[in-house]
Amino acid sequence: MDVGVSVFAFFLGGIPLKSMQRIGPHNKDVLCVIFGSLLGDAYAEKRANSTRICFQPESSHVGYLYWLHKFFAERGYCNPNKPKLSRRIVKNGKVRFVLRFKTWSFQSLNWMHAIFYENNTKKVPSLDLLETYLTSQAMAIWIMDEGTSSGKGLTLATHSFNLEDLLFLQTFFQEKYHWKVGIHKSGYENQYVIYVYAESMHTLAKAVKPYMVESMYYKLGSNGSSL
Repeated sequence: MDVGVSVFAFFLGGIPLKSMQRIGPHNKDVLCVIFGSLLGDAYAEKRANSTRICFQPESSHVGYLYWLHKFFAERGYCNPNKPKLSRRIVKNGKVRFVLRFKTWSFQSLNWMHAIFYENNTKKVPSLDLLETYLTSQAMAIWIMDEGTSSGKGLTLATHSFNLEDLLFLQTFFQEKYHWKVGIHKSGYENQYVIYVYAESMHTLAKAVKPYMVESMYYKLGSNGSSL
């Protein structure tokens, strides 16, 4: 699925093709960004015989929000017009910005919905899919979306997944990347977060920083400025 695709492959005479005509193939970088986003706040929406990916990134830094939209718009995956930026006030009067947009619908993305959902509940995809699509680029997207610098480590908000899924991810990270990763209670009943310990942050940051927007380096703590 990593065969190149033209920006114009989903259009005919400047008009978006119908979902059944948008058959791909999709570049692997596109699939990895979708994969990392779905591990975060994004969701896959099934529409009749096709699927679209819905993004709702939230940050105090608007650069990442517009970068994400531009990534898909330049590749012909969504409306190129800049979506409206909304904002909300959170604790301590801090301002958070939200940018919502959706891709066009694709029959060729139905498999992405299938691997992330079971009975309309989000799940972590299988090991072979993690091996293929949870790349450094996908990990960078997940961190920019849901990562928080915490102490000398990194917390990933993973409230959409159950404890079994998180233990599976913990094993994956430890065996594939040799990162020291813990599962911590989030403060809400039956909700947990992934925590990457300080001793693994240098290796993690070295892998993901090349794919991150500069304004989001702070999420890597001291490693964001030292590499």
